[in-house]
Amino acid sequence: MATEADLAAARGGNQEALENLAQEIWPLAFRVALAVLADRHAAQDAAQEAMINILRAVPGLRSAQALPAYARKVAARCAHRELQRTRRELPTEVSSFPDLGFVGDEYLDLRQAIAEMVAEDRIPLLLHYGAGMTSAEIGEALGIAATAVRFRLMRAKDRLRRALSSVEEGAMPNGAH
Repeated sequence: MATEADLAAARGGNQEALENLAQEIWPLAFRVALAVLADRHAAQDAAQEAMINILRAVPGLRSAQALPAYARKVAARCAHRELQRTRRELPTEVSSFPDLGFVGDEYLDLRQAIAEMVAEDRIPLLLHYGAGMTSAEIGEALGIAATAVRFRLMRAKDRLRRALSSVEEGAMPNGAH
């Protein structure tokens, strides 16, 4: 994690300190962009745009502790803008959906259910659980109120529960519970 000394050095124009900040922030920015776009190439483009914006803002950052939250917010905003700009169809194939740390076959149904969600529900869900963003951060990044984010999260979790329940019920022989 970047220290106040690292941030001060980067503010002072130390190129090595700036590069170290960039290396620290890149995985976070990419993970957030991938959660929104579900496409590695598009996520790289959005994360690169986010990195430029983040590094330009370094002189104005209040503290090193604020950097990860700021990076998540900027990356989400850049990815969402890319999604709107291209009006891209998000993949529903689980193989093209980003791996957010799920392991094992037992998560295949969960990943498929998330991949099939509409972007309006999926993006806040992935930003909250996959990138650790708060409702306020997601709202700011997406240009909606935090209350709207909380509603979308509630709706997404409900839809996810129902989708997983129907998969579970369908897997039971003769509809038994």
